[in-house]
Amino acid sequence: MLQGLVTTRSGSALLRDLQGRVPQGVQLTSLAVSPGQQSLRLLGTAADPQAFARINALQIALGRSPLLQTGSVKLLKALRSEARTSPPPAGQPALQPVVPSAQVGFELTAAFRPALPPAVELQLLSELGATGMARRLQLLGAEGLLP
Repeated sequence: MLQGLVTTRSGSALLRDLQGRVPQGVQLTSLAVSPGQQSLRLLGTAADPQAFARINALQIALGRSPLLQTGSVKLLKALRSEARTSPPPAGQPALQPVVPSAQVGFELTAAFRPALPPAVELQLLSELGATGMARRLQLLGAEGLLP
């Protein structure tokens, strides 16, 4: 039971970390953690101009995350889709030129890093605002249940 308490990943820490790493013009649309909590799958869109540069910036930022294994962030797919624009209603002039905006949908995966020593884990959880998990580690440490 202790192993389960210590190895459970904090969803709030993950979301806080992602919040600070997603560049402007990128929107995450789906986040999934593998059943064994070993990997992360992200789906999203990046806006033009420079959609591919935005995705690359996200990939680099995720590679710096203390929650993810170094070198594990992989871009699996990136597809451009043209947004459809509708012309003005019949008989009405267009006030501005109709310029379609494109977005690039993407899929990224990454592996979670192995467990850290409890003192380092506690500090990281506190920095990321995962107070519940941090408190749990403090209590387990106070009871002498952590190495």
